[in-house]
Amino acid sequence: MSEYHFFRLFKLVFGLSPNQYLIQKRLEHGRNILLQDRYSVSIAAIESGFSDIHTFSKSFKKHFGVSPSHFAK
Repeated sequence: MSEYHFFRLFKLVFGLSPNQYLIQKRLEHGRNILLQDRYSVSIAAIESGFSDIHTFSKSFKKHFGVSPSHFAK
């Protein structure tokens, strides 16, 4: 299967590109970490595979409509 065909089928099945899907799953993982109450936003960012807290926070707010620090409260 060609790369082009894979990307096309992936988007058809999941409604997202593979990269968008991966980011969504990382954000969901970060949200689950924050729900546990004992972890900081920076730990959630690192554990979710983000290289820095700024990128995690910006993506989190875009996806969930609230900053991770407000979500964690």
